[in-house]
Amino acid sequence: MRLFMFKTTFFLLSILSVLTGCATSSDYEIPNVARPAGSLRDAVDKWSQTEKVYAGVMTSFQVSATMLTTEVLEQHIYREAINARRSTAQYQEARSRALIETQNQTQFMVTLFTDKEADNDLDKGRTLWNVFLDINGKRISPKHTKRLHENKAVLKEKYPYLSSWGKHYLVSFPVRVEEVQMLKSTLTIAGPLGAVYLPFPN
Repeated sequence: MRLFMFKTTFFLLSILSVLTGCATSSDYEIPNVARPAGSLRDAVDKWSQTEKVYAGVMTSFQVSATMLTTEVLEQHIYREAINARRSTAQYQEARSRALIETQNQTQFMVTLFTDKEADNDLDKGRTLWNVFLDINGKRISPKHTKRLHENKAVLKEKYPYLSSWGKHYLVSFPVRVEEVQMLKSTLTIAGPLGAVYLPFPN
């Protein structure tokens, strides 16, 4: 009986120790820095769109896109700082650098799934796809598109909706994000498999 009680007590204490450790880890706060309002998931959901195009009953291709607004960036920068246990100065430097970049560009994280690997080439010079952003009566082409090779777990934390399918790209347009996020816009991705029209905000 005593042996049973000892094992039970040890088991419960072990669980409590693990839970306490997890709570301590997740409760890290950056000194003198307030958490961004809302949650990362809510911000990403607000500024994300997904659309599928079918060939019969099969998915021909699928596009998911998130506009990296100041709201989304604030959440990403804070989460990265928390995970890395960054100091106040390190957080402020990263935040300042990211917000300065938004003064001359708007970026979208785009995930493209195609049935055939050869059709998934958004970052190529002679890509099969035409990508553009319509805003306030203007049609804007990307200034550059690059493939993202970040760790999948890192990307999944930034964009909770991501699946393991497709390739991920960062598409940059030469227009201030402060201007884009205040107006209605449409991201279009069109090619030989069809076209999707993603309106923002969601």
